[in-house]
Amino acid sequence: MTSIKQAFVHCVIKNATNASDRASRSEFWWFFLFAVIMGGACYASATMVPHAGWVLATILAIPTIWLFVMTFIRRLHDHNLPALVLVLLVVPFAVLYQLTGEYFIIPQSYIELSVGLYAISIIIVLYLIYLLFKPGTLGDNRYGTDPSHGPTNPQAKKATKEAAKNMAAREIKEINTAQEKAKQQENKIT
Repeated sequence: MTSIKQAFVHCVIKNATNASDRASRSEFWWFFLFAVIMGGACYASATMVPHAGWVLATILAIPTIWLFVMTFIRRLHDHNLPALVLVLLVVPFAVLYQLTGEYFIIPQSYIELSVGLYAISIIIVLYLIYLLFKPGTLGDNRYGTDPSHGPTNPQAKKATKEAAKNMAAREIKEINTAQEKAKQQENKIT
């Protein structure tokens, strides 16, 4: 299990711009706690100091949001899912905001569409929350090694070996197919 210090170092210092790796549940949730604390600090600075507070809040919020998105993407990668899944969360809310305005008040002309978008948004949010709590894929996947179990776990080793065998078998099959096609083309030429 990742400690809060390890999660902070991993998310802020080592992987600030890395969206191609994997993040364990503990790493994500420790960093989520940090992001919530930073959000509270941003809000407090913005409300306590009228003009300079907003500048400080913006300076704190932008990197925190960036780091949170990077960590969220790596958490999705732990489930062998692409970062585009995150767009599923953003699109319904953006459409709702465009239809309903700043306060999400539903105009009468858009009532059916808005209710459907609310339902879709709730389902997507619940699914993403489920993914954040669910353990990631066991062993290596296309985004890297298992951050939770590491290479010493026998199940992870077995899953890694099986994945490597399957990948090698696919590559050999592709090579054989390519060689057969090349031979067929040579025979057609001669």
